[in-house]
Amino acid sequence: MTDFDLSGPLMQGGVDEERKRYPLLHIYFIGQRRAAYYMWNIGLPNFLLSVLVFTSFAISPEDLADRLSVTLTLVLTSVAFKYMVAQELPKISYLTLLDKYILLSFTFLALVGGQNTLAAVVKVDYGTFPIVDVSRYVIETIFLLIHVLLGAL
Repeated sequence: MTDFDLSGPLMQGGVDEERKRYPLLHIYFIGQRRAAYYMWNIGLPNFLLSVLVFTSFAISPEDLADRLSVTLTLVLTSVAFKYMVAQELPKISYLTLLDKYILLSFTFLALVGGQNTLAAVVKVDYGTFPIVDVSRYVIETIFLLIHVLLGAL
């Protein structure tokens, strides 16, 4: 049980309320998973893959193929990483916080792919309100909010 920190035993005594004659002794152990391994070996690499998608913003919006090649390469890398992670984690029927983070990363990569396409298609500046730059700043803000909110958990 090297993956868990155990505390206890905690004991609580009482009497069987229904029959009033059997003494009860409840013994509790509390186990908490050590998350550092998963955060360093799964969370951090996934975070770095998500950060690398911002390199597509350094490529000119007119070079849609180059921008999308960066984004889609990172999507494929994330899918392969998710496949390897799924082999390492226990098979459970619900989503853990780490699973949700990985799925959010996929969603974020898809959002950046949509922004890359938008930047190539929309070439209109609305006065001093360029839609390409605004969409980029919105994506960067979403990225920061996701990580600040997840950090608060």
